[in-house]
Amino acid sequence: MTNPTGSGPGKNPQKPTMARYALWIIVGGVALVLIVQGVIGILAGGS
Repeated sequence: MTNPTGSGPGKNPQKPTMARYALWIIVGGVALVLIVQGVIGILAGGS
């Protein structure tokens, strides 16, 4: 049984893993590219 406070042995279940950080960086990067492309399209007078 895990300790919900994280003070016992083992990992804290609330601590994000490196895989989760990588996933959020990738998702944030894709979202940023889409937003920038949209703004450039609007400023360029896209159809």
